[in-house]
Amino acid sequence: MNDDILILSNVCKNFGEAKILNNLCLNVKNNEFLTLLGPSGCGKTTTLRIISGLETPTSGSVVLEGIDVKDKEPNERNVNTVFQNYALFPHMSVEKNIAYPLLLKRVDKKEIQQRVNEMLSLVKLEGFNKRKISSLSGGQKQRIALVRALINKPKILLLDEPLGALDLQLRRMMQFELKRIQKHLGLTFIYITHDQEEALNMSDRIAVMNKGTIEQIGTPDEIYNRPKTSYVASFVGNANIIKAKVEEVANDMAKIKFCDNFFYFQNHNFTPGDILTFAIRSEHILVDKTKGTFSAEVIEKSYVGSMLRIVLKTNCQQELIVTNFGFDSVVKEGDRVCFTWKDNSIILVDHL
Repeated sequence: MNDDILILSNVCKNFGEAKILNNLCLNVKNNEFLTLLGPSGCGKTTTLRIISGLETPTSGSVVLEGIDVKDKEPNERNVNTVFQNYALFPHMSVEKNIAYPLLLKRVDKKEIQQRVNEMLSLVKLEGFNKRKISSLSGGQKQRIALVRALINKPKILLLDEPLGALDLQLRRMMQFELKRIQKHLGLTFIYITHDQEEALNMSDRIAVMNKGTIEQIGTPDEIYNRPKTSYVASFVGNANIIKAKVEEVANDMAKIKFCDNFFYFQNHNFTPGDILTFAIRSEHILVDKTKGTFSAEVIEKSYVGSMLRIVLKTNCQQELIVTNFGFDSVVKEGDRVCFTWKDNSIILVDHL
């Protein structure tokens, strides 16, 4: 049985000569929390606007619950959107803001009151009915905007960087709150962000976007630990990208030369002379004064929060970033050191 609630097939969107989306394909499962992750300008918001009906694709199909809705108006789709700026009505009370979509549908007043109270309870703001919007904190406004979008019981809720205006501590609290609400209601959430930590914390799956296409889609574990391209490896987490040459191939192993030494990697039909691209997470590189496969110079040592960050320059002049928790290290700037990486932590990328 197909559990996809939304299917985007070969969706293109042009604004004049500019191609914003390029044959984008995306299947969204029923009741999942899917995040579109990517930098500004990659097409995230345009994708969301096409799903909501605020933009029409230049070509391709948008199938919602088995029906192509490409040419349907926003109010003909069972989809709602939460925006970063909340879009609340400042002259209305909290309950009137939440009730507004039901008032437009002429729902019975008693039912409206009941559903408003249910929504306030869902976000733990019971008793806020008569409060003015101007009296609310940023986090409270964000919750009101959320339940106003939910009160119509949409099949899909679209969230366009809704936490972007909040401070870091409140953002983290709201990440868990949004995930709790999504699981409690059993709805499909499509969330867009450029914040990799947010995506990793909240999502069932992440679609990493690049220049109008989806570079890779998978669970947070797959995206972080098994990136398929150097772009995904670099954008999500701190990955070092290295080029290395195949020296020898014997049965199922290949001997790979990097800088001044060799490492071994499982053979993927390599031939001697092939130049391969690998990713290695900064936290997987091990530095020691005397023991290690490769040598380098420490050119920078700094602290980022609770993380120690060391920048190495290898003998082939490539800079590598090393990170680990803690505030102490025996190495200092200018030291010659050795380094290697944890077993099975180097990832072949761009080998499609």
